[in-house]
Amino acid sequence: MASSSSIKSRHVAVIGSGAAGLVAARELRREGHSVVVFERQKKVGGTWIYTDHVESDPLSIDPTRIVVHSSVYDSLRTNLPRECMEFRDFPIGYQSKSHIGILDKKCLIYK
Repeated sequence: MASSSSIKSRHVAVIGSGAAGLVAARELRREGHSVVVFERQKKVGGTWIYTDHVESDPLSIDPTRIVVHSSVYDSLRTNLPRECMEFRDFPIGYQSKSHIGILDKKCLIYK
């Protein structure tokens, strides 16, 4: 990695505030860049945003249907250990066992 004194600060746009977008923005800011994150939804979190809305046309036959972008359901637990999902300098800090997973609502609080 080049020293921070040799890196020219840039204005950077990050598209999407899901997990990858938030990490990208965090690391770019850490390197001294000016970052703006663009998100089309009203909340950050990407696929971790929970909604109880479902598509009226689950087979996607109707081209005028309202599309619901969510992979999260009410009782979802992650299938990854919390150590894979947290930042070292910003740990999740739950007192549960690592392999049990994290409820989606707790992940949203973590952001």
